[in-house]
Amino acid sequence: MKSDDTYKRSSVKITLRANEGIDSALKRFKRVCNNQGVFTLVKRSAFYEKPSEKRRRKERERVKNIRKMLALEAGPATRKRKKKKRITPRAGQTASSGSSSTAS
Repeated sequence: MKSDDTYKRSSVKITLRANEGIDSALKRFKRVCNNQGVFTLVKRSAFYEKPSEKRRRKERERVKNIRKMLALEAGPATRKRKKKKRITPRAGQTASSGSSSTAS
């Protein structure tokens, strides 16, 4: 087997708690699978990934992790915040005349 991280396998196990419903256990199972990266691994292995694409993906992940660590070290005040888009009415329309029709 290759030493690539895609071949490492670990089983995800949860135990039902006392008086726990199946819905909450399934929700907990999905959360554990998501945290361990099971879903991303399945999506990634669904189709063949060329070696050049794999190198590019790993490089992007590496740069992303470096930027994340630098942002955490810099502190919360230096992180960029996303601006919310302001919705403005089009020219000639008012905010209340968008889709209402007038009856004659």
